[in-house]
Amino acid sequence: MKEKVFIYILVAIMVFSIFSIGIFAFGGSSEKTCITQTIVGLPVQKVPKVETIKKVEELKIEDIEVGIGKEAIEGDCVVAQYHGVFASDGEELDSTFEAGTGLQVALDEVIEGWSQGVPGMKVGGYRKLTIPANLGYGQDDLIFYIRLVDIVDL
Repeated sequence: MKEKVFIYILVAIMVFSIFSIGIFAFGGSSEKTCITQTIVGLPVQKVPKVETIKKVEELKIEDIEVGIGKEAIEGDCVVAQYHGVFASDGEELDSTFEAGTGLQVALDEVIEGWSQGVPGMKVGGYRKLTIPANLGYGQDDLIFYIRLVDIVDL
């Protein structure tokens, strides 16, 4: 009886070892990814007064406040609060400012205006992105005010 238990334990250890080596060798579940999610409990931000723009020709990046934390790079997983409007009339597109929430997202999974406009920001920074339609959702020019809250280590 003791021999059978020993053999079962030995087989279980071997199966676990082979499975673990497979995960390590092929990436498996050890691969870390940025999970897009809403982050709650952040400070409420004042909604900025927006000046409308009739036509946006190219991406314009304006730092309103320069942060003092870690600097975002292309593809980072970031937590940001934002206020987005249509450039032509200032109508709100989406905002997390007044809700005290933010968005955790990878910079390679957002509109191109964010992918190009957020890298270089430092945590704590506040930036205005004026985005032409071709770097946004395709139909309208956009303006986003972004506060970089954090850069997530994966």
